[in-house]
Amino acid sequence: MMRDFPRYPTLAELNAPYFARWTAMRDVLARGWRRRGRRRDLLLAAIAHSLDLGTWHSLVRSQGLGHDDAIRLLVGLVRGA
Repeated sequence: MMRDFPRYPTLAELNAPYFARWTAMRDVLARGWRRRGRRRDLLLAAIAHSLDLGTWHSLVRSQGLGHDDAIRLLVGLVRGA
């Protein structure tokens, strides 16, 4: 669906509140890390990637990881950012 946003701006507009909630979740999760500058940018990207349902689908369904392993991997990604 998101790939269609450039062709259908109304679709993007209608989904803006949904994506704003994901951004808010990312920002809440990043609060305790106290990172600045480039390190903060990396942290935000790692958290956003971890929250993305496509990431979960890839790890669990495509790669065959169990839920616990997928969580451990994503937590490691965020900690390493």
